Formats: sequence, structure tokens, C-alpha cells
Amino acid sequence: MQLRFAPSLFAIAAIALPTVAHADENLWVYTRSAETLPSGATELKASVVSRRGKADSDYVFNDIRFEAEHGVTDRLTVNGTVLVFDHDYSTTNPDLQPFFDTQGGAGGRFNKTQIGGLEVGAKYNILSPYKDGVGLAVKVIGEHRFKYRLDGATINQDSIALQAFFQKNFLNNQLVVAFSPKIEWEDRKSPGVIEKEISLDIAAGIAYRVAPKFSIGAEFRHQSDYLSPLDTATGEHDPNLRPTKFPFKFGSQYQNGNYLGPTIHYANKKYWATAGALWQISGGGEFAFNRNGLNVDEHEKVHLALTLGFEL
Repeated sequence: MQLRFAPSLFAIAAIALPTVAHADENLWVYTRSAETLPSGATELKASVVSRRGKADSDYVFNDIRFEAEHGVTDRLTVNGTVLVFDHDYSTTNPDLQPFFDTQGGAGGRFNKTQIGGLEVGAKYNILSPYKDGVGLAVKVIGEHRFKYRLDGATINQDSIALQAFFQKNFLNNQLVVAFSPKIEWEDRKSPGVIEKEISLDIAAGIAYRVAPKFSIGAEFRHQSDYLSPLDTATGEHDPNLRPTKFPFKFGSQYQNGNYLGPTIHYANKKYWATAGALWQISGGGEFAFNRNGLNVDEHEKVHLALTLGFEL
């Protein structure tokens, strides 16, 4: 199985899908609103974020997710997600790790589609953006990964995350502003290395309904990791980095990346679609591979995304 993502899918999705707003629909790529599904409602989502471009390599990682959400009550929504990782890359730089070794060394290439992991979550709405003037919700997420998102190598990773959702509507709900920070605690094991990591993912978006079925918007995303890898052979952490101590003592900022770009959203009574393109505008960290102010090993140059939602 090989899946390749092309920007032309944005136009196809907008034309193919048959004027309403859906609770908990995705108006952006990473930012989420404070809304939850109504009691008894079920929604299926399929999404792909095609992450493209690294230093000294041709690199494509399609982060594909199949998700089911169900409204337990009007305030509580639960979800389950299957992660599919589709990697296709090759690099000539032996210093670009772990990609160079994973592809098999010089002249190699890594081209695989694999089940990347499983996720479950529960989201609870505290304040409604329609009834209370401002929306607020919280979510607990548990995840297990079999494959590493960067290079597709086999790992054993367990994580738990807490996410908050803030939302404010303006102009009779025609303009929506949202902010959804997330903190994640990760315990990752791979051959020779153990990483105890705290990850921050901060996303913010604005969307304006330009027609009954269409919204256009913009989104910002920051992602960073705090850790010092443990060498299992020596039992020592990297002396240049402070290790993370669970639950709230952050180690050194290993890497970070910041993205910005436009989004477009379409919805009818049963279906909705969101497309977006986010470019990395800056990046860094203690161990980042930097070029022209960008982090081009842990992060990519551009994220192209498409999400489809179907109400049952």
C-alpha cells in the first residue's frame, strides 16, 4: 500500500462534497475548537498531513489518521484513532540521523506504509462559546506507537497528553478564534536509547465564514520537545542536555519548529472537509539541524493537509 498526497486533492474534495455548522468539526489543521458532539452523535474522520522537505534529502511523510468520535453526553465526547505512517525518503548526508541509518546507508531509500499507532481520548466541554460567551474544554489522550514518526523505524512509545481548548466567536458566530495548547509526556524506547520526553504543541487559528458553506482562515502552530536521551549501553544522559523529570520538570529544549499558513473549510448537513498548507517560518533547539533559520531534520519545510468528516 502506498499513498501519495497531492495539493489537487483540496480542489477535488471541495467540488465533490455536497449549509450547516457541525459540532466539533475541524476548521483548521491542528487547532481544535471547544465544542463537543451532541449526545448519541457519531462522526468518522479521515485525515492526511503530508509533511515534506528536509535538508539534504527528498522526504515525504504522510501522517494518515482514521478516527471515530461519539457523543456520550452533550458535554463528553470520546474518540479512537488508528495512525498510519507512510514514509518515502532518501538522504545522502550521513549526519542526517536517524534517516541515513534507517534507509540502509549510502544509496539507500526508505519507502513503507505501516500502522504507526493507536490513540484514545475523552474531551469534556466546560463552557459553550454560544451560551457562555467563551468556549472552554479539556481532553485527556492516551497513545501507543509502534513506529517513529520521523523515519518509520520500529519503536515502543507510550504517551499521555492533556489538552485545553479555548474558543471565542464574533460577528454573530461568523468569525471564530480558537487556541488549543497541549502538553504530552512520552516514554519512548528504541534500540540503544530510552527517551523520557515532554512535548509542547501550541496551535491557534482564526476562521471567517465567507459563504453559508465556506470558511477561510489562518493557523499558527508551535511544536517542541524537552529531553536528554539515555544511552542504554553506558547508562548516561547526554552531558550537554538536561534530562526531563516527570511530570513537570522540563529538560533541555531538544528541538522546536513554528508553522504558519492558510486553511479553507466546507460543510453541508452530513459532510465537511478542511484543507490547509502550513510552512515552517522558524525553528531551532539544542540539537536542531538549522538552515536559514529553519529546523530541517526534526521538522519539515511544509505541511499539506486534508481532513474529511462524515456524520452518521
